[in-house]
Amino acid sequence: MPKDGDVRNVPLTSKAISIARRQLEGRPLARGCGIPHSDGSECRHDVLFHNTQGRPLRPVSMGNRIRNASKKADIPLRGGYSGRRGFATRAAAGGMDAFLLADVMGHSDVRVTREYVQMGQDARARTLAALGEAPSLSVVESVGQRGTDHGTNPGDHPLRSTTIQDHGNPA
Repeated sequence: MPKDGDVRNVPLTSKAISIARRQLEGRPLARGCGIPHSDGSECRHDVLFHNTQGRPLRPVSMGNRIRNASKKADIPLRGGYSGRRGFATRAAAGGMDAFLLADVMGHSDVRVTREYVQMGQDARARTLAALGEAPSLSVVESVGQRGTDHGTNPGDHPLRSTTIQDHGNPA
């Protein structure tokens, strides 16, 4: 249940639908989950994820499962909102409308969603290009000896980067 008590529809990928069907398979879905709604009414629907005892999975247990999966997959453990930030960033980069993204994430204001989207240099460059501004040019040069006779392994030479901004308008 969203913290604001609202109900929202969230689009699911075919893989997510497959996982949901597998989770719900063989369950009596009309029995209710046993968790009262924010308005105090009894829940008449089951929840998607259960714990090993067959009861609704609580947020703490979900966090434990995420931590265990991260360890098993050898993925660095991040904070609880890193998944939301990752989703928002990828959805925005994939072209999802900002207002739809805010709705899916449960935000009433698109400015809140903006805080979840992490825009990298490539996204900034695409934005500037779409606005007709030439992106900055980065020059990376080796510090020290140069030439193919000194090897081509970048690890052999420290690199220095310089960014050049062209603020003029092309004619």
